Parts: sequence; structure tokens; C-alpha cells
Amino acid sequence: MHPVIAGKDKVQFTCCSDGCENKSVEFFIFFDRHKPHFIIILVIAMIAFFAAVITLTCRKLMIGSILMSFGLALFGLDVLLFPFATPETFSIFGIKKAVLLTRILGALIIVLSLWIGYTLWNS
Repeated sequence: MHPVIAGKDKVQFTCCSDGCENKSVEFFIFFDRHKPHFIIILVIAMIAFFAAVITLTCRKLMIGSILMSFGLALFGLDVLLFPFATPETFSIFGIKKAVLLTRILGALIIVLSLWIGYTLWNS
């Protein structure tokens, strides 16, 4: 076990081997490179959510259901593509398991978006 510092934010964590250290450093490079993409997609998803709420409030169910499903699906896709969990999650589960859990959550959100869209569409 040896301490490692990686990423633009100089995150400190412990690795068990050189192979683990290399993979962890690669993940933080991926994180630093794709953080802006993650935020842009998240903002677009949030805009879709707000537009859906306004549209549904105005009783435009078809457009509102499409916007709500789109926003949720986009959010799920964002989490699936860029599995950036919290530092606490990385500490508890380790990077590899936290990434897997985050990607599973992203896939579940996509499935949920389809169900919500279907439910709203047929109401």
C-alpha cells in the first residue's frame, strides 16, 4: 500500500500495487479530460427537466412526456458514459467498484426514463 496523488485537484488515495496505481491515474486523467463534457450534458438534461415541468404544467402532456423522458435518458447516458462518483464512494468501494455501481445506476435511470415517458404519454 502506497499513497498516490493524481488529477488536477491533486486527489490523494492509496493503491495496492503499481498496476492499480496506473489504472487509477488513468481514471483521473479521463475524469479531468471529460469533466466539461459531463457538465454540459448535465446542464442540457436539467434544461429539459425544467422545460418538461413547465410544459406539463400547461397540460401539454405529449411534449412534456417527451421532454421528461429525454432529460432523464440524457442524464442516465451522462452517468453511464462518465461514471464520476463522489470521493466518498470511491473511498468506500474503490474506483473500480464505484465506476461499476455508477454505470449500473446510469443504466437504471435510462430504463426509468422509458417507463416514465410511457406512463406520462398514456395518462
